Amino acid sequence: AIDIYNDRIDRAGQLVSPYVQEDSVHRPWLVAVSCNIHTFVDIQSFAYDRARKRQEYAIPFCATTRRPFAGLYGSCFAGIAAFAQLEVPAAERLVQEAFSLARETAAQRSHAARLAGALPGRRWYERLMEWF
Repeated sequence: AIDIYNDRIDRAGQLVSPYVQEDSVHRPWLVAVSCNIHTFVDIQSFAYDRARKRQEYAIPFCATTRRPFAGLYGSCFAGIAAFAQLEVPAAERLVQEAFSLARETAAQRSHAARLAGALPGRRWYERLMEWF
């Protein structure tokens, strides 16, 4: 995770690949976070379909973790990938899910919750700028 916070993707995907294999026997949180790291790599590599499919795979793992952190990031990343594919309704739905989850949980001040709040803000700003 430290690598992706520094925008280094050269080894991040490789490090987490063992945890995102089919029929994983690892703890759900580890699989969910590994999927998020790999999704970040996918987005930075312009592999948007793969990013979205990876997040679909991660949904059951995120649902069984104790806290919403991984699911928040996952929805944000899936929304970013959908937006990059110009699938705006899907992107807005995914980001709104993340934003709603952030507002409903105690994780409101987490990095993931701030990301979830920033994405709709960016979209609203872009819409406003279209008027000028």
